[in-house]
Amino acid sequence: MFKKILLAIDGSMHAHRAAEKTVEFALQLGNVTVTLFHVTLEIPSKNSLIQANFDIQSLLEKEARLAIIQTERLFKQEKISYNLAVGLGDPAEEIVKKAETEGYDLLIVGSRGLNKLQEFVIGSVSKQIVHVAKCPVMIIK
Repeated sequence: MFKKILLAIDGSMHAHRAAEKTVEFALQLGNVTVTLFHVTLEIPSKNSLIQANFDIQSLLEKEARLAIIQTERLFKQEKISYNLAVGLGDPAEEIVKKAETEGYDLLIVGSRGLNKLQEFVIGSVSKQIVHVAKCPVMIIK
């Protein structure tokens, strides 16, 4: 059934609920691979880039770990292994691209994220994902 799960996470309350459901699902399924995927819209500041020797990947991972500290704690507490992946760009596009290019069986996302202005102007990331993703999508309220 589902062996490879992509959990899109941004640190919001809805994303944390999606993480809780992902943990429940992973425990039920047993042998699954879970990737926590955090996408950043903004390019790191010039100062941050210089301090990190222009290692954008490490900056994005640091930002992601700060945003999803509760989620990582939850996965560790339940002894569910996971991978952390980060992206830069439009969240919906990056999430769908990762799901397709890396062959995920299931994409899990919270119903709302942190960016209320973007949601108002162009719709929620979850709504955009549902319309274009080729794999099953589970939206958690």
